[in-house]
Amino acid sequence: GSSMVSSRTRIVALSAMFSMICTSYAMVSSSIPSLQHWITSNGGFVHPSICAKQAGELEGFGLFVKEGKSVREGEVMVTIPPKLHLSYDKVVGKDVNALIDREVPAEKWDIKLALALLCVGVSASQGTSQDWVPYLESLPRSLDNLPIFAKGSSLKQMEVRYPGISSEVIGRVALLKTVSSSLANSHACFEGLSVRRLAWAYGIATSRSVRLDTKKDGLLLPFVDFANHDFEPNAQIRKSGSSSPSAELVAQKDLSATEQITICYGNLDNEELLLNYGFEISGNKHKKS
Repeated sequence: GSSMVSSRTRIVALSAMFSMICTSYAMVSSSIPSLQHWITSNGGFVHPSICAKQAGELEGFGLFVKEGKSVREGEVMVTIPPKLHLSYDKVVGKDVNALIDREVPAEKWDIKLALALLCVGVSASQGTSQDWVPYLESLPRSLDNLPIFAKGSSLKQMEVRYPGISSEVIGRVALLKTVSSSLANSHACFEGLSVRRLAWAYGIATSRSVRLDTKKDGLLLPFVDFANHDFEPNAQIRKSGSSSPSAELVAQKDLSATEQITICYGNLDNEELLLNYGFEISGNKHKKS
């Protein structure tokens, strides 16, 4: 598997990652064995009957039951221990924290999470912390389906369907520009920070984060974040344990071979799904709250 690649090569590959805009599904695919190994060697669990793979020709990745296998209702399919929950509080040191708190409004937890992701990326590429390398390598390089990356003409088309969406997108991009220019080079973590790089990390934060606790900000759960959305999902994420809980992905019904494992991202209308996740669902009955 790809876990044999030396850490030096992987660090070089990682620093190149931010400058790569073209989507490379092959790279994500080849990172999955080392991601699973990293999770299990850190005390996590991935059920032997499930796998992460590309969902369709032009689609991203998803979680599936393997051919010839099945999963019973109530079975735990993935366990991610607390030390592998990528959250702002956990990975950002006090010095960086103070810088970020000065520049980012308190309620913009998604921008804070994006900056935390960039912090672990930089320390990994400099070789100071390799802890998160397997996770970083599993993330998509391109998020062109998100409106913050849309060109003017496609934003105009979105505006026809969702009046007001373009001003929301323009506002988000303006805030990302402000934050990236004020934080660039203020700390080793933010050396050469560009708006494009922050926008990539912000897109990862909005499209892949989950809230384990309704009172707490969103965080990133490696491997679990391959799970796609369905309003009638066959799996759910739950906390297990009290003081510092693990996150578990649990089957809500019996799952048969090759079935895709889905979770519900929330009762969201299409505008919100498009803004934060980059997709719409035909026949979506949910209306803007």
